Amino acid sequence: MHWQFPPYVGFLVATIALSLVLAFIAWQRRPAPGAVPATILILAAAEWALMVTLEHTSVDFALKVWWVKASYIGSTLLPPIWLLLVLEYTGRTHWLKRQYVALLMIEPIITNVLVWTNEAHHLVWKSQSLQTIDNYIMLKITPGPWSWIDAIYGYILVMIGILFLIPLLRKRAPLYQGQALALILGALIPSMASIPYAFSARLFQYVDPTPFAFALSSLLIIGGILRLRLLDIIPAISGAVLESMSDAVIVLDTQNRIVDFNPAAEQLFSHLSTDMLGQPAEEVFTEPKALVECLCDGKRVRSELVMKEGDQKRYLDLQVSPIVEKEGEHIGRLAVFRDITESRKAEEALYKGRRTLHLVISSMPNMLLIVDEENRISAFFIPPQFPHLLDRSQLSAGRLLTDVAPPRMAENALAILETVRESETPRSFEHATEIDGQLYYFKVKVTPVMDSSDVLIVVDNITDLKQAEIAEREQRVLAEALRDSAAALNSTLELEQVLDRILTSIGDVVAHDLANIMLVEGGVAHRVVRSQGYSKRLLEGAANGTGEDFPIEETPTLKRMAETKQPLIVPDTQTDPDWVSTPETRWIRSYAGAPIQLDGEIIGFLNLDSGTPNAFTARQAERLQAFADQAAIAIQNARLYETLRQHAAELEARNRELDAFSHTVAHDLKTPLGGIIGYASLISALDLSQSNTEVLTYVRRIEDFANRMNQMIESLLLFAHLRHAEEATGRVDMGEVVRHTLSRFEQRIKEENVTIEVMPDLPPALG
Repeated sequence: MHWQFPPYVGFLVATIALSLVLAFIAWQRRPAPGAVPATILILAAAEWALMVTLEHTSVDFALKVWWVKASYIGSTLLPPIWLLLVLEYTGRTHWLKRQYVALLMIEPIITNVLVWTNEAHHLVWKSQSLQTIDNYIMLKITPGPWSWIDAIYGYILVMIGILFLIPLLRKRAPLYQGQALALILGALIPSMASIPYAFSARLFQYVDPTPFAFALSSLLIIGGILRLRLLDIIPAISGAVLESMSDAVIVLDTQNRIVDFNPAAEQLFSHLSTDMLGQPAEEVFTEPKALVECLCDGKRVRSELVMKEGDQKRYLDLQVSPIVEKEGEHIGRLAVFRDITESRKAEEALYKGRRTLHLVISSMPNMLLIVDEENRISAFFIPPQFPHLLDRSQLSAGRLLTDVAPPRMAENALAILETVRESETPRSFEHATEIDGQLYYFKVKVTPVMDSSDVLIVVDNITDLKQAEIAEREQRVLAEALRDSAAALNSTLELEQVLDRILTSIGDVVAHDLANIMLVEGGVAHRVVRSQGYSKRLLEGAANGTGEDFPIEETPTLKRMAETKQPLIVPDTQTDPDWVSTPETRWIRSYAGAPIQLDGEIIGFLNLDSGTPNAFTARQAERLQAFADQAAIAIQNARLYETLRQHAAELEARNRELDAFSHTVAHDLKTPLGGIIGYASLISALDLSQSNTEVLTYVRRIEDFANRMNQMIESLLLFAHLRHAEEATGRVDMGEVVRHTLSRFEQRIKEENVTIEVMPDLPPALG
């Protein structure tokens, strides 16, 4: 086999090597869009150049024809692959479906079939012959009709791709303009170079310059890949990004001219249109001035703009960033406008809400603590007037709850914190503590914070409520105790029973160890009449060794109550200078007493003793006075009862004397009265003459009056007898009683000429 090496073969070999390097670079850019079709395109060009090289170095006719036929594999693939690259580069991926790719490949397949069967139909080449040119054997080919169809098909595909790239030269940024220009020139140069060969120009009858043109195209594409990042950043991606961005984007070149913008920018700036591409930004945007300054300033800018649209304001966040090449050269700037009107309104609403919340929280009486998962205080709020429950000198964000809270409160809170976090259910407990000598009550509520491991601790000062509850409960107990004492007053007049009941009721209201009631006798000394818990020895000791007598003048506590007529409290007997202490009463540490008054006069004292200092309060002393008043009523009732009993005894004695006198008088009167009645009866029985009729009338009257007096005396004796007789009741015949009564007054009735009618069936009565 013989070979020849024309001088241009070296240039073809360099083109092949350059194409292989370019294909390797493009293949490394996978999976960047366009990398695969670019690799296939370059390899097809390399295959074409290789076959042309082999054809020109061969001297055998059959071998030359075979290499030419093989070169059609690469040459027919170049136009459709070029179009696929442009479609993917420009973002028209919807045309890259299999059915569309298959349609593009129909013509190359037919061409290759016709090439390999050309001897049968001569549609591709009419004739082939060898010619010797400058001692080199060259193959001369006369194109057939299908060659023109193939060439026209290739030119059409190349022109379609160029038409897709031309808008990028006008609209896109300089980076993308350079990429598009590299692709257009890379397609135009081989296409223009193939025209002379297609028309069999004299200079190119034997050598097709198209593979040589691919060397220049390869250099342009390599420059596009390495310098313009052809397969790294392509308009298909950037355009899709810009189109899909909700932020308005405007691309400026180094002369502040508008070279591109997205639909969001057109919507934001209603006057912006494609006609303004290439115009200076300061001419397109005149208001507001801050916008013009930001766009024209060559530095990186971050600013907030306010644009007026009628009565409305629109807030924009503007960020201007330079577009820098790998070498550090500025090729333009990117202005991104973000409409923050809604977020600004939300911020203002949030600010107002926070301010309102701050005002609400500031007016709240509660203390608020937010505790994180490590039980550290992350935030807190304490009202100015809130009691100093926490150690404020240690209170700060990040401190442990146990460092600032009272130990018992912190212990209770920690005990339920984990339960609250796990169950996400609020828990609460009450805490009582003494602050600055005053007892405070707090309600602590632990609540989980939504979507967080933090918990909110709300501490409410419930001292007033708790004191009201305690006062209400104590008042209720006091009322019940007073009611029991009143019931005792109403149920018995025995003084000792009533006083014992009063002492028992006091124990339900006022806690104490010992209690006693003293009565004043003669205004000089006191005597303990009732007590609870005392022994005789204690009573004697309390009386300073004088038995049961407590001289008021020698007992300061009793003297003060007698003078002021008010209850008295001795919080601590060891610090009271007037307290009289004895060995038997030295254990008493606090005392409470109340005077028992009756009509402004002190008649006794109600006393309570306790072995605990500060056991009694002023409120308890007032309640003790209520029981002292009841004791006064009991004593008064007892005295009234005793007085009434004495009066009743005296009246009974006088009634007995009156009964005896009545019997005596009745018997003394009855004897002479009987004589008068007897002699009057004898006179009335004599047969007196008519002349003595008047005398007879007077005698009968004497007899009648005497009988009436006799009946009165008998009735008086009967009444005296009945007062001592036992009562007996039964049915009484009222008719008989009426008839008996009328018979006694029969003479009087006749004399007075009185008519009396009596019902025949009078009903009986109970008597």
